[in-house]
Amino acid sequence: MIAIAAFASSAMGVSAAEVQTAYKGIVMQANGPQASAFAAGQQISIRYVVETTTTDSNPNTSAGVFINGLRELRIAIPAAGVDVATGPGLVQTFNNVTSIPNSDQAFFYSYSATGQLAGLPVTGAEVDFVDYSSTMLASDAMPTTHLLTTQNSIGFTTSAGTTW
Repeated sequence: MIAIAAFASSAMGVSAAEVQTAYKGIVMQANGPQASAFAAGQQISIRYVVETTTTDSNPNTSAGVFINGLRELRIAIPAAGVDVATGPGLVQTFNNVTSIPNSDQAFFYSYSATGQLAGLPVTGAEVDFVDYSSTMLASDAMPTTHLLTTQNSIGFTTSAGTTW
């Protein structure tokens, strides 16, 4: 897992129905086939744009699935030579998950990406937010403000596998 710490964020409108959220943090640790590209303390910038009018395709009122709700995800870790941008993707939310007691979760991911990690093209990118106090989300709705969490991670998929 590329664990992220010390987030600062901002949210702003991009268009009438789009919202952009940005975070800054640092790498805490990395696991996976290309983990050696990362070192603790490297600066991370994350920005994503969501389409707020995207319909929740999951009837479960505790779990949202927003197909193409992610309009763009950009992750930059300059010290690792990483600048990845994605096309449209999925947003998933889980409000007060029972299988992981008292947790809220939000996942933003796309398998249409540009950029490289350790010399290999990145084919997918993901940012995950998890809060074990179950206070991050008020419902399974599309997140439109910055997320305050207890655990954050990012993942990059290349032909070597996924590095977290």
